[in-house]
Amino acid sequence: MNPAQPTGAAAQTRAYVSFFAPVTSQFLTPLADALGTPVGHALDLGCGDGTLARTLSTRGWSVVAVDRAGPMAAVARAAGCPDVVIADARALPFRTAALAAAGAAFVLPHLPEIGAGLRELGRVVAPDGAVALTGWAAPALSPFTGLLGTLVGSRSGDPRLAEAERRTDPDYLAAQATAAGFADVSVRVLTTTVLLPSAREWWTGMVTASFGLSRAVAALPMDVRQEVRTEFLAAAGDYEILDGEVLVPTAALLLTGRHPGRLGPAA
Repeated sequence: MNPAQPTGAAAQTRAYVSFFAPVTSQFLTPLADALGTPVGHALDLGCGDGTLARTLSTRGWSVVAVDRAGPMAAVARAAGCPDVVIADARALPFRTAALAAAGAAFVLPHLPEIGAGLRELGRVVAPDGAVALTGWAAPALSPFTGLLGTLVGSRSGDPRLAEAERRTDPDYLAAQATAAGFADVSVRVLTTTVLLPSAREWWTGMVTASFGLSRAVAALPMDVRQEVRTEFLAAAGDYEILDGEVLVPTAALLLTGRHPGRLGPAA
């Protein structure tokens, strides 16, 4: 299979879990820390393979998990999260102020409308409840995701790529959270490195596992896809170490805030 071709939902879910989950899991501890002391029910929004839900559960939270993708929800259930709700982040099936806290691991790049998604989190979280979300940092800090994003973005008119790039800006995220009504908003950078077997494995992982970039790459004309692949592999050489492995800097943004005010009766 050509790695630049779109895959089915189930196949892409498997690719995501294999390629991205070992990376995103490295950022879960500070995300969970940001939610504070367990005091009731916490939401794992966009639960993916359920790793954050399991992390919060081991800390003492009663976790409710949500994902909008059926295949991903099935993976989370199989991994030990039996009660995963399939729902859109903009219309969560919970009463107002029903939850003590909410976390989301790398949902920020995928929210169809960031303002609506953040406002809905504010609706379901109780007063003084903490909210913490991670997303990817800018390409200069996170070549792991940013290298291909930059190459594709320069050749694609897809507005979703432009919005995804805006969401790597800490000031943009902070402004969105503040506009959604959260207090004590902050964004900090978390860093790690990712070791991959080769530059080609890096390319294949990105174009099969990244939900946004795989679609954007597949939409490019064939000759442009090949051009992007050639440039990607050439640039990836800067990160090569022994035996062709690549060691790639990777960075995430941790957006945190809290519900600021008192609410009336639950809706």
